[in-house]
Amino acid sequence: GNPGGARLKDKILYRLGWCAWTLGDYPASTEAFDRLTRECPKSELVPDALFQAAEGYLKLAKNEKALACLKTLSEGRYPSFKHTAEAEFRLGEVRLTLGRYKEALETFRALERRKPGYPDRAELEFNIGKCLYNLAKYAEARARFDKVLDLTKDETAAKAQFFLGESFFAEGKTREALKAYLRVIALWGAYEKWAAAARYETARVYLSQGEKEKARKALEEVVSRYPGTEWAKAAREKLAEFSG
Repeated sequence: GNPGGARLKDKILYRLGWCAWTLGDYPASTEAFDRLTRECPKSELVPDALFQAAEGYLKLAKNEKALACLKTLSEGRYPSFKHTAEAEFRLGEVRLTLGRYKEALETFRALERRKPGYPDRAELEFNIGKCLYNLAKYAEARARFDKVLDLTKDETAAKAQFFLGESFFAEGKTREALKAYLRVIALWGAYEKWAAAARYETARVYLSQGEKEKARKALEEVVSRYPGTEWAKAAREKLAEFSG
């Protein structure tokens, strides 16, 4: 045997993983980090390798594999790992992306209890709100989105304001929804994605109220102001129905 080589194996695999990561070669990177966790299970580098493997799998859209790595990290096996909270947050995000809203909500709430001083508090509040929104718990969701607006004025606030509108619209509260969407446009117009989404949704509100001309105008504004967005494409399709 070669005990020196065995001792170095984890470090070599770790370096290989990072080199591949730096080059953007995510398949090679995840393979190296995976081998480290399998072949050197007692190495102190295992939690880092699990975390980086998860990040690589997310880049490759292999969400289930990322989920497995993040779950292992969040089980408390590595108490000295510095990024446990971040791993739990990522776990919640992946579950949310996969539409597992109850599991995601449990993950985020557990993190909130365990780490009340979580650094990205606004994003955590938003994700809890998003889970609640997807579970049709609209009033609870709004309470979380309101907290986001108290905490920050950046893009997370734009998202929260947009989903305030969505939650009102889902409940048929069209006047409140309209006000919420118009606030996105007025206050967060710099975030094109959310401003375009909000303007598109105002058209849907107008249509639900039978205000066809206002809806048409809103859709035309989406097309002219945000031509490169997915919302412009959706607005063009909607406008085609008008003339059809």
